[in-house]
Amino acid sequence: MNYKLQRYACLAALSIPVLLGGWAAVAQPKPNEELVIVTWGGSLGDQLREVLFRPFTAQTGIRIREDTGPQIERSRAEVQSGKPSYDTTATNLAFFLIGEAQNLWEPIDYTKFDPRDLEALPADVRLPNGIGAYVYAHGMSFSAKAFPEGKPQPNSWADFWDVAKFPGKRTLADCGSATRPVPEAALLADGVPMDKLYPIDIPRAAKKLKELAPHVVWWKNPNQPGQFLATGEVTMAMAPTNRIQALIDQNVPLKIVWNQSQWTFDIWYILRGARNSAAASRFFAFASQPEQQAKFAAVSAMAPTNPRAIDLIKPEVARTLPTSPENFKVMYKKNEAWWEANREKWTEACLAALTP
Repeated sequence: MNYKLQRYACLAALSIPVLLGGWAAVAQPKPNEELVIVTWGGSLGDQLREVLFRPFTAQTGIRIREDTGPQIERSRAEVQSGKPSYDTTATNLAFFLIGEAQNLWEPIDYTKFDPRDLEALPADVRLPNGIGAYVYAHGMSFSAKAFPEGKPQPNSWADFWDVAKFPGKRTLADCGSATRPVPEAALLADGVPMDKLYPIDIPRAAKKLKELAPHVVWWKNPNQPGQFLATGEVTMAMAPTNRIQALIDQNVPLKIVWNQSQWTFDIWYILRGARNSAAASRFFAFASQPEQQAKFAAVSAMAPTNPRAIDLIKPEVARTLPTSPENFKVMYKKNEAWWEANREKWTEACLAALTP
């Protein structure tokens, strides 16, 4: 991101204004106009529905229908069918880049946006066919019951791999699960510094992963690692930090380890041939407003892409975000270009390493 993330250190304790007007609400909806959005579901789907989908419908009259499962393979098949069953989704940047190279996405109509937001949004999140949704992180989390305060607690991926010092099952994303930072974690556990991770040494990462495999419960859906921790099935997890924060907010005794976590951002885009592309652009304009992004940060523990939202976020919320200076300084940025080029290679190496 090319705006100053350290501004999070001096957030004012301002309440979030409730604005029912706004640039994106000028046009009137067509009769029975709708928008079909695919999300990853779970707590993220709930948060999007509460903070963005329902308020957008209330403001514009455009009904939103939801589905889950925005894998790139599905989006490609939908576009190739000539009649996509959904209009838009937000996924990792690697999925977006793969589809961009294959001409799968529609241009965004930026005339729907408030000019102040267009000016504020950094160039790397405001692309012709995609708009940054939120900044998030993947990291290590652990059960505070298994490793309570006052006793040794894991603080690195080397600790995650150390089943003698920190016993119990772990959970990691399975080999085909999007572009989760499993090879990065393996290399960090093997002593590679954060600034030397890319390009990833795939054979070395696969070999290190094989060491831990007997102690791993594999997850496919990002809701699962938090559930496994909460039920005691595992003691440590790789997980999106926002999913773990949601459980912490419900008094589940878990702890996030920001050290050696990975940050990136998800991106909204429209499938080529989508029936409701105009409505999608209007929704993107709404979701990019600072007021909406600040509200979303408060419920999701994911950071805004619009810098105009920063001063609307309360300090106690800012501390839970990956862009908090204390968190951000011990993290590394995901190399999305590497993942775009090497996702299939990693999947094959991962599966081969885990095959008896």
